[in-house]
Amino acid sequence: MTPDKPELPALPAQVDDSMSLEPAVRWKRVFQVVLDAALSIVALSGAYLIRFDGAPSGLYLHQLLVLAPIFLCLHLATNWFFGVYRRLWRYTGLTEVTELGISIACATTVVMIVRALNLASVDGNQLSYSIIFIEAGLAFLLFVSPRV
Repeated sequence: MTPDKPELPALPAQVDDSMSLEPAVRWKRVFQVVLDAALSIVALSGAYLIRFDGAPSGLYLHQLLVLAPIFLCLHLATNWFFGVYRRLWRYTGLTEVTELGISIACATTVVMIVRALNLASVDGNQLSYSIIFIEAGLAFLLFVSPRV
């Protein structure tokens, strides 16, 4: 120690509670993502059921099974990108609902562009525009419902 510089007093030890809360918060986020994944599949399945009056043929069931993982990944990616999973559900307001709406609108826009370029065909059968729009509406309603 030099005579020019006085020694600073030691700071009191701080208790870090973030480590004890972090696993609980992490599991809540995982639950949010898993629930959104399930709701995404329900929305797409519901769109097929509504479009075909509850009885889609085997060709369309195959199309549903092929496209379900794509819709699932697309919804989860856009939700993540727009920060849907950074918010706590108990404080959901108009801002969070708007984020969900924008996220679903972006996912729907991507699907519409892929469909317009004729890249959304399964076994030569194109994805119906009505399924895309019905799925978007159902996804929005289903994604918002547990948060409100």
